[in-house]
Amino acid sequence: MSVDAGDVLTAILLGVLEGLSEFLPISSTGHLIVGASLLDLPPALRGSFEITIQAGAVLALLLHYGRDLASSLWAMRNDPQARHFWAGILVASLPAGMTGFLLRNWIKQTLFSPSVVALALMAGGVVLLLTDRQPRPQTRDAERHLSLRQALFIGCVQTLALIPGVSRSAATIVGAMRVGLDRSSATRFSFWLAIPLLGSATLSELVDVAGRASRAELGVLLLGCAVSAAVAWLAIAWLLRFVSGHSLAPFGWYRIAFGLLLLLVTRPGILPAAPVA
Repeated sequence: MSVDAGDVLTAILLGVLEGLSEFLPISSTGHLIVGASLLDLPPALRGSFEITIQAGAVLALLLHYGRDLASSLWAMRNDPQARHFWAGILVASLPAGMTGFLLRNWIKQTLFSPSVVALALMAGGVVLLLTDRQPRPQTRDAERHLSLRQALFIGCVQTLALIPGVSRSAATIVGAMRVGLDRSSATRFSFWLAIPLLGSATLSELVDVAGRASRAELGVLLLGCAVSAAVAWLAIAWLLRFVSGHSLAPFGWYRIAFGLLLLLVTRPGILPAAPVA
């Protein structure tokens, strides 16, 4: 099966959208579901592109934090603090990882729709605004001193991000701020936590897609991932600078406005439901 220029353009546009939105607390999956509803994807990629394209975002994280990641993993040999940090990452990853594994098909078939995204965007926006108004401590590298109980709480909150539109980034940032982290520390912890969770979810979906997609369709997917990686790498650096001196309120208001807009346009006959494989 051949892929036309429209498929290539679609992959590029969705790659840019994924790269911009994956680590901002605005829901990349939600935006991709809406984008995929307006653009035509190759049939074998429908319902999976929104997940597999996250491979680009994972690659961007590995490139951005590669040196720190290698150093931290190497330090685990004889540094109790490094072992504690990675134990926290593991504990925080378990709730969403297990729930996603058990309910993956049901979530894709039931919740991947613009109307669900709209409601989740607005609810998450309100939570983001309320959380950001509470004063937070300014402790450098506070994410490395979380207790395992605090990490588990963040992981449980992250499970809500399995609902498209909630945003994994928003959920983990809010959860981390609720246990006492400042915006910068909460954002960095959200980045670290994305590596095992997005990596495992993406790998699982890639295996599924590879079994039913043509070589040309896989090429479209890889193009989207490459674009996503480049844009996400820039977005990570920008977000870290932004949260160090600004509130998260703009993201909260954006979510509410975008959610309201989606509710208006998802009336029957205006915006089609996202196709599911």
